[in-house]
Amino acid sequence: MAQKTIAANGTTEIEIYYDLDQITVIFDANDGSGNTDSQTFFFGVSQKLKANHFTRENYFFDGWIEIQHNASVQYSDGTYMSLVYPHGTVITLYAKWVCGVSVTNNTISDMDLSSLADECIVRVTGEINQSSLVSLAAKIKNAKKNITLDLSKATGLEAIASTSDSK
Repeated sequence: MAQKTIAANGTTEIEIYYDLDQITVIFDANDGSGNTDSQTFFFGVSQKLKANHFTRENYFFDGWIEIQHNASVQYSDGTYMSLVYPHGTVITLYAKWVCGVSVTNNTISDMDLSSLADECIVRVTGEINQSSLVSLAAKIKNAKKNITLDLSKATGLEAIASTSDSK
């Protein structure tokens, strides 16, 4: 790099080069299986968090957890993160698993609830129609388990109507 004398009138232009601090994020399957490669972040630069590629039988993925100082911070797949840790910091994000299954309108007909634990969650994601929801309700009833139906990630439902007049 060439040296320059700074002009008294302030017109001297200088270029400054520096390396951004790198932070490594490691993804832990947390009793799951598969592989999600580590990801490099740069100090203060917002970047999309890598998507999960882990699986765990009879569980569904519910985000990433960073555990520090006896508290946990949770991140969703694809969240934009801006990390401000010193150069060389390694952070481990653990897969958060929920006992149960995540289903879509297209997977309800093939779903088998027999292998699930006695207490679990069935989470519906994406758009679902009335007939698929009725089919799902019948499967849950026939499973004879304490299953919680989670519709918080479902779309397309305006109202749930009764399919019979029986009480």
